[in-house]
Amino acid sequence: PSNLPPLAKGASRHRLPNVEQKAVQSNSNAEEIVLVDYEAAESLGRRRFAEDNANWAWHVFQYADMSESGYLCPPEFAAAVHSLKYHLGMDASIRFKDKGFAFNFTYADTSLEGRVSFYEWELFAKQIQASFGLQRCVRAAALYLGTRQAEARRRTRGVELFEGYSVEASLSLLMSCSNHTSPNLLSNVRAALKDKADPNASLTDPLHNGYSALIWLSKTPPTVSGQQVASAMKALLKARADPHRESGWMPFGKWTPLRFAAFMQNVEGLGVLLEAIDAEDVLGDRFQWAANENVEHVMLQVMRAEFG
Repeated sequence: PSNLPPLAKGASRHRLPNVEQKAVQSNSNAEEIVLVDYEAAESLGRRRFAEDNANWAWHVFQYADMSESGYLCPPEFAAAVHSLKYHLGMDASIRFKDKGFAFNFTYADTSLEGRVSFYEWELFAKQIQASFGLQRCVRAAALYLGTRQAEARRRTRGVELFEGYSVEASLSLLMSCSNHTSPNLLSNVRAALKDKADPNASLTDPLHNGYSALIWLSKTPPTVSGQQVASAMKALLKARADPHRESGWMPFGKWTPLRFAAFMQNVEGLGVLLEAIDAEDVLGDRFQWAANENVEHVMLQVMRAEFG
């Protein structure tokens, strides 16, 4: 039996499979299929509200707090805001800015503690709601909350991947990315992607729960030359790897690639991820972020750019 909530009267759900298939032309002109049932995502997200639509901001905050710390760190904030902006519409950033607001971590972090409390998030969410209206915010929040469950992913042979991709190639990709020191890292990554590896495939074993290829590369220690690692990351991002896709649950919570890279002091990897994630300055004050994460080289970069 289906575990999806019932549809509204007169609505229908397509069968075999219950997903919306969108063909996307990548920069390499290779057609790739993104499989997400957005109808189901919205229904599953709304189920979390349980008719509590007015408190959509609280539900988003609880879901985005992947470390269960009671606060949102910059990568968690960035992941939530990225999804909300996408589902609010293409004009979201411009419309929000025209109201005098900003989709920016430093803007939301009014206490300048380097983390956003629920009180601060609630104030930020009220500004979003004032700009877009309650119903549009509720729909965007529901899609954010329900998307992971509505993805057309399957588990087999210790890996979770999207439908339509090769299991063997995906396993090869994950194995290659876990071997940071291999002189053939970049060529192996490119070969696996060419053989239809899922760039967002992840492991399912408890010791590396949800570790994707990007996460493995983000975990490269500073003692390893990072130039090839950075090139491999760029290849994955070009193939539509999600820089916001978090790990599975671990003792320290769920981490995105950016948190792993900062923790490991992965200089080149951080550069690639920051360029991909922070194109619209969602992380805010880069120096403050680096200081909170103890990323000294980024702090020095900011100081050199500011003072010479």
